[in-house]
Amino acid sequence: MSLNDSTDSNLKFTSEVKDIDINQIEPNEFNPREDETLKDLDDMITSIREMGILVPILVYKKSENKYVLLDGERRWRAFKILSKEDFIKYRTIKANVIEKPISKEKNYEIMFNVHMERKPWNTAATAIAIGELIVKYPNLTEKQLAKKLHVKTSRIREAMQFLRAPKELQMRAYIGELKEYHLILLIRSLESCENVFPELFTKKTFEDTIISCIEKVDMGLIRNPREFLDISTSLSLCKQYNLNDFFLGYFKKMVDDKWYTPKELLRDVYMKISFLENKLEFNIKDYVDKKTQNDLKKILEENYLKILDQCNEILNILENISNNIYIKYEDVDNSKIKEILDIAKSRLEKIISEI
Repeated sequence: MSLNDSTDSNLKFTSEVKDIDINQIEPNEFNPREDETLKDLDDMITSIREMGILVPILVYKKSENKYVLLDGERRWRAFKILSKEDFIKYRTIKANVIEKPISKEKNYEIMFNVHMERKPWNTAATAIAIGELIVKYPNLTEKQLAKKLHVKTSRIREAMQFLRAPKELQMRAYIGELKEYHLILLIRSLESCENVFPELFTKKTFEDTIISCIEKVDMGLIRNPREFLDISTSLSLCKQYNLNDFFLGYFKKMVDDKWYTPKELLRDVYMKISFLENKLEFNIKDYVDKKTQNDLKKILEENYLKILDQCNEILNILENISNNIYIKYEDVDNSKIKEILDIAKSRLEKIISEI
């Protein structure tokens, strides 16, 4: 980022650049980028001393001799500080002026877009700024917001999901301590559950459930945000197999047991379905999308000989164990063990034949 802030905004101004008295300018109450960058101005001050102001600030005319900032608050604040050491030199600042007063809604819209063009925000910062606009203008639809802010509708939807997280978690994501999509994908899955089983969040609130799940992230049990989508996948499967009570019980386990993850929830759902179908394996085509099937097929094709050799090696090991089991454990009833080994051998032989 350059020392003098800049913008690539396509806004059209109704006048040439003006020199405006810094005391006639006031900060904008709707500034969506209220962060630590306004506090540390040393680099900005040094830049202005050495090179002057490279990019004019952007203001609109509030009244006679009164202007409101739209972009360039750091530059303006640096000028205020510099004016104390040289009032004549830094009394005025160059500014692009929007002469016609604008509505509050337009004010926020312009500020949002100017800041996004200058330095795109991360998802958390964007969500928080969008949230402020939603509070001020609750009657705007997702499409209207997206159009005004020049972002995709999906970005608005993600922002609304993000804003359901507790404030402390939003702030952690904002400063980079937590991935935004840990929150967004978790909340997306929890909303799916809420739509089907609202009673899930009676004893433990939606926010408390989020906190319990994010604790697993802090413990290092969940690294990829997409693992939270295993919750909605589990829900979908349980609905398909009429396992509502099973899902309710195991969802509660996932929330209450800090060591039990969404991936383990999905594993247990698969196991339950497998037992229902009276078999120990399930058809992967029933649960994996076409792209994943093709990826698996490609992996198998590329590693065909290696997989076949490894299967044969395992089969030889099983045969050796089976042949020698009576010699090593003559005083033990080995019939059950040998039966299990024979089953394993037959299944492995089937796999080899299918390869």
